[in-house]
Amino acid sequence: ANQRTLGAEKSVAELFYDNGVLVNTRVNKDVFTGINRVKTLLSRKESGPRLYIFSSCVNLIRELKTYAWAEGDRPKKVDDHALDELRYYVMTKPVRSEKQGAPSLLEEDKNRLIRRMRNK
Repeated sequence: ANQRTLGAEKSVAELFYDNGVLVNTRVNKDVFTGINRVKTLLSRKESGPRLYIFSSCVNLIRELKTYAWAEGDRPKKVDDHALDELRYYVMTKPVRSEKQGAPSLLEEDKNRLIRRMRNK
């Protein structure tokens, strides 16, 4: 986002800023860290997943279904724009520590709903 092309005077981040879109260019783009963070947020631990994907996210769902690893323990970089966006988004969020205090009322309500749905 910080790089300029030969045909542009400004970077993509600068163009976004000029149009009122704030961009964090200091995102950790490490693929494995991002994949693990997404995987952790989607996992169904005791309190349930902390990341939900809506059925209207058709491109993300399609890419998740076709996601595969290439030789050499690298993900295949084919048709993965929505997955990359999800990974970048997740990496902008702070990591939640398990040592934090009691859950908020919103978290308690969410956990109650998850337990109720599981018991059906």
